[in-house]
Amino acid sequence: MSFTSDLKKVKNLDEAQYLFESEVNRISKLTVYSKSKSSYDNRVLKIQNDIYRHLDSLNIKGILYFYDYMQYENIAKSVNLSVDDNSFTKDDSIFFRRLWVFIFFYSICFILLMLYITHHVKPVDNTVSRETVKHTKSVANHDDKVIDDNNSVENDNEIVYNQYRGQNTTKKILKEDEAWANRRN
Repeated sequence: MSFTSDLKKVKNLDEAQYLFESEVNRISKLTVYSKSKSSYDNRVLKIQNDIYRHLDSLNIKGILYFYDYMQYENIAKSVNLSVDDNSFTKDDSIFFRRLWVFIFFYSICFILLMLYITHHVKPVDNTVSRETVKHTKSVANHDDKVIDDNNSVENDNEIVYNQYRGQNTTKKILKEDEAWANRRN
């Protein structure tokens, strides 16, 4: 749509401000106005005067705010990344520098500790087995050969009478209670 047809639809100051901003944004992207700052300023002034005339015909008073989009685009391109912050004193900057050095070395030490632990420290191996294996050996045919007859595994989940608790428990719990009783002696 054209600027004049959009201007005829404006009925309040907010719509006029929106139309003004969109038109200024549109012309700021045109190469004709980006080459000449004076022609750009003249065109923005003409748009502003046209909108003011239309608002006066509707008996609406107000001010249109002008955002120079070309200037903001140039500022974005020429931002200096080395910003001097004068809110910190010299002592503050020394403190923060030392803090960052401390955090850096602490993180390096932590990573090295984790690497050392994962590669060199072995977990404690508990030799307590949950299963008891009985090996019985017999001599066959008067030869001196030893043969395994029976590799049986006792079931620790078998229910037995536990004399230490005075009730039925599993063999596993009975073994633990016997170990505690023998520990006291």
